[in-house]
Amino acid sequence: PPPLQGSYRALGREPESVLRNYWRILRKRLWSILLVLAVVLTGTILATLKMTKKYQALSHIAISKESNSNLRMDDANESGSDFDYNIELDTQVSIIQSSSLALQVINDLNLASNPSFYAQAASLPKTVTGQAKLDPKIEADLLTNWDAGLGVSKVPRTRLLEIRFVSPDPKLAAQIVNALTIAYVERNFKAKYESTMRSTD
Repeated sequence: PPPLQGSYRALGREPESVLRNYWRILRKRLWSILLVLAVVLTGTILATLKMTKKYQALSHIAISKESNSNLRMDDANESGSDFDYNIELDTQVSIIQSSSLALQVINDLNLASNPSFYAQAASLPKTVTGQAKLDPKIEADLLTNWDAGLGVSKVPRTRLLEIRFVSPDPKLAAQIVNALTIAYVERNFKAKYESTMRSTD
C-alpha cells in the first residue's frame, strides 16, 4: 500500500508542473507576444483610418397592383385568374436593376465625368457638351461601378420596393437614387400610356 500511495501523489503533481512550465515559457516570450499584438493592433487601426467612408441613400417606391396590371401585355387575355404578386414585384426589381435604366441615369447625371463615381473620370476625353466619350470598355466599367453601389429589394409584407445606393459622396448617392426613381416612374408611365393607346386602336 505505501508504494501505491506514493505513485498517486506523483501523478497528482504533474498538472501543476506543466502549468509552471507554461508560465515560465510565457514569461520568457512575453515581450515577443506583446510586440506581435502591438503590430497587429497598429495595422488594424491604420487600415481602418485609410478606409473610404461610404454613405447610403434610400428611396421607396409603392407598386400598385392595378397600375402594374396594365403593363402586363401577355396577361391581357386572362380573366378571373390572380397572378402571383411576388412575381410582379420581382419583375419590377429586375427593371430597376436593368442596364438600360442604369445607362440612362449615368448619362443624365454625366457620372462618367464624376471622380466619386468613376476614378478615371479626369482622363476621359470630353465631347463639345462636356460629356465623357464612352467606348464599350468604359461603359462596362461604369456599369460595374453602378452594380457595386446599387441595391434593390422588396420590403417584406408590403408593396414597396427599396432602392439603395452607396457612394463616398453622400450628395451623389442621393442624386443617383432620386434620378433612378424618376427614370423608373417615367418608364412605367410611358409603358402604361403606350399600352392604353394600343388598346384603343
